Amino acid sequence: MKSRPELPAAASRRKRLDVPATGEFALVLACAGWPPSAARNLAVSRSAAGTIDWPRLLRIARRHRIEGLVHDGLRRAEIVLPPDIAAELREASAAIARDNLAFAAESIRLQGLLEAAGTQFLFVKGVTLGVLAYGTLGVKHAWDIDLLVAPEDVLATAELLVGAGYRRVRPDPDLSPEQFRIWNTLSKESTWRNDRAGLHVEIHHALVDNPHFLSGVSLSSPRQAVQIGSGAVLETLSTDHLFGYLCAHGASHAWSRLKWLADIAALLKDMAPAGISRLHARSLELGAGRSATSALILCSELLGLALPPELEARLYRDRAALWLARIGLNRMLTGKGETELHSTALGTVPLHLSYFLFLPGWRYKLQELRRKLLSPADRSTVQLPRGLRFLYPLMLMPRWLAYRVRLARR
Repeated sequence: MKSRPELPAAASRRKRLDVPATGEFALVLACAGWPPSAARNLAVSRSAAGTIDWPRLLRIARRHRIEGLVHDGLRRAEIVLPPDIAAELREASAAIARDNLAFAAESIRLQGLLEAAGTQFLFVKGVTLGVLAYGTLGVKHAWDIDLLVAPEDVLATAELLVGAGYRRVRPDPDLSPEQFRIWNTLSKESTWRNDRAGLHVEIHHALVDNPHFLSGVSLSSPRQAVQIGSGAVLETLSTDHLFGYLCAHGASHAWSRLKWLADIAALLKDMAPAGISRLHARSLELGAGRSATSALILCSELLGLALPPELEARLYRDRAALWLARIGLNRMLTGKGETELHSTALGTVPLHLSYFLFLPGWRYKLQELRRKLLSPADRSTVQLPRGLRFLYPLMLMPRWLAYRVRLARR
């Protein structure tokens, strides 16, 4: 990308993706680089030199949930913004910092409750990743607290959250205990909300839905302690395992939000090229497959991550991974970067098809097909007799059509 002077000319010639070189999305990309530097300031200044639709840039930043990075990049490059845009970015950035402080305090509170109950747990993404990747709680946007527990501890953890002021919002709170048990056999997570605090927690008993994918990362994986504030420490996955998970998570959403890619690039910011090669090789051992390969391709082409030449050549030889990277860029640019995938006709179809490329092998693909055909919502809410359970896949299309009709009416 020409506006990123730190990217070597040789790497620029090897680009395979149609990355916007000008306009609002190009400026957002320049701001998404981390850490702050003179090269970043220059890239932001060059991208802002053309005609910029500032309300559109704000919409793109919101949709990709990187208002903090955009505000930081524009401020450090001393870009003069329209007053209303400057005020909205400033407030959005301040809100991110306030929210992260609230998430940190609540994570510490929940940690105490879980430790008292004797529950094994880990925090993933969220404030721990914010500190590891950016060194601050003031940049990374977070929506919830992601809590990983063992499958056998899900119900006890749910009860603990209820006692801590939370209610279940997904799946349907009206499900019976037996229906909630069925949900947990088919879905890796449930979502809980504390109305008083305005906070959400997701209980995960697995990090991915397909057991053949990312099989080497779990609650028993190596950990690292992350200092949050003065004296408070939260545990998350070790960097090797965290990188694999972040790649799997981003690819599972077709990289449709730039924030997931920016987090990975920021996490790798201080890593030597040889370290990135080792990390990629380790991610393959852990079962991240082409999600890690597509992540590094996108980080290189969009955010200027320097890759060792031998690793770069190997990544680009994987045509399926390159296709996943192209899908990711296209999903990021849906509606010129402003529109959510589910708001467009058939917008999520490439996402669902991309899942079949994450790993080679028929076992993985067969399990993925089974997962696509068995909706947790259908299985948990509609109790068909054992002899009629083959009808569950037939319920998918009517439900999908009903959803599209509701979406069209909105």
